[in-house]
Amino acid sequence: MSKIICLSLITCLITMIISGCIDEGENANGIDQNITPFFTPEQPDSYAPPAPKQLFIYPNSSETFQFWGYNMTVSYLSAFPHVVEVTIGGVTETIEINRSTPCLGSHCGYYAVKDDIDYSLKPVVWRYNEVDEKIWSFETWNASELYFEAHIKSIKR
Repeated sequence: MSKIICLSLITCLITMIISGCIDEGENANGIDQNITPFFTPEQPDSYAPPAPKQLFIYPNSSETFQFWGYNMTVSYLSAFPHVVEVTIGGVTETIEINRSTPCLGSHCGYYAVKDDIDYSLKPVVWRYNEVDEKIWSFETWNASELYFEAHIKSIKR
């Protein structure tokens, strides 16, 4: 029985020396201080973008915020017709949409890009589903509440 234990200890010691856990050289206490990780993950070419900025905006109101280093302002100036000013980094775009503008399919929206930011403006209509939950949809421009959303297009290293 002692031969098996002795042989097991010798095998463990040889395995540790071969694998580099114990240095035979002049390291302190025989422990290798230069430990390298077994698996080094590669850095991705791009990182996951931040969560989009989302807000509901009402007539005659304005929201100012920072998103991904940009100062942004969304101002809902009028509901008849919809007039919204979107300012990104000091550059303002005025969006005017007639309430009778038809929507493609059953989804309305205004989509634009400024520098690294994709943004959209959608009309909000509130409905109740089969189980009486209040849900929102983008079916018609004949609404007075708008939904604004900004995304980062991509992030490069």
